[in-house]
Amino acid sequence: SYLYYDVYGASQQVVFVWGCLFGRYAHQLLPATYCDVLHRSAIHLGSWRLHSTSIEPNVGLWICSVLWSQGALASFQGRTYAAAAPTVAAQPNNSGHARFYSVFINPSTLLCLLLVLQLAFIVLELCLLFSSLAWHNFMSILILLFINYYTLFKMMRDYLVAWKVYKAEHMIQDKNASHSN
Repeated sequence: SYLYYDVYGASQQVVFVWGCLFGRYAHQLLPATYCDVLHRSAIHLGSWRLHSTSIEPNVGLWICSVLWSQGALASFQGRTYAAAAPTVAAQPNNSGHARFYSVFINPSTLLCLLLVLQLAFIVLELCLLFSSLAWHNFMSILILLFINYYTLFKMMRDYLVAWKVYKAEHMIQDKNASHSN
């Protein structure tokens, strides 16, 4: 004559469904092709590093319409910056540009982070599956595991392809830099 509501099981199910949806949504928002577009943008954006506080005679003022080559010195707001990438179009002290460059210069690290989160989520679900006694909890976790395995497969594929591509690209850039010096 009463309804027993398993608060722990229901909240656990909500957390795992939301986690599953987050993994699928993250993979939908950051596919390998889009990460590659952002990587190409980061290459063209470049980055600056603070050079020194002393003023040198061959330092030019930073101009937004100029593409700076690696090692070029520019003065911006009383500080001297050195271009730290082959081509730099970023504003020297813009933290948004620096953050974008650091995340997308090698997008395989971002894909690896998403992959590790997905693996951790699957391991938690497997631990919960083996400790579950009720058949309805067992079935709901099993269905979520199948969905997460598919997401894991797609993330693993994207990560491995991106890792090999960016590793080869980095080797080519290093070889070109050594030949130009």
